[in-house]
Amino acid sequence: NMSGLGAGGLGVGGDDLAGIFLGGLGVGGDDLSGIFLGGLGVGGDRMQGLMAALGAVGGDDLTGAALAVGYLKGKSLTGLGVGAYNNVKETTGLSIGIFNRARRLKGVQIGLLNNAGNNPRGLQWLPGINAHF
Repeated sequence: NMSGLGAGGLGVGGDDLAGIFLGGLGVGGDDLSGIFLGGLGVGGDRMQGLMAALGAVGGDDLTGAALAVGYLKGKSLTGLGVGAYNNVKETTGLSIGIFNRARRLKGVQIGLLNNAGNNPRGLQWLPGINAHF
């Protein structure tokens, strides 16, 4: 368990991380709360706060702002998700990307192609914007 400020040339990891953590390649753990910045990726089971990476952000439960230049993946996202490809099973909030996919959407998707699996047939795949409330 770590709290406070942590930085690693290659990476930072632990069971419970609370605070601000920077990893050259990545940051990972079970329960993360705070600000996490990773070169390649940030990942964990339950993450809350700001998660940002040049490569990918992934986890089971994401709450807050998850920002990835590449791939954003999760079981659930509550808040803001930004990535080239956002693939989250259940999204509550806003997703912005080139391609957004949610099996269950409660919010808005903005991107080149958007998929909301719980929308009625004909409204599941939409360009530009998709929503379900």
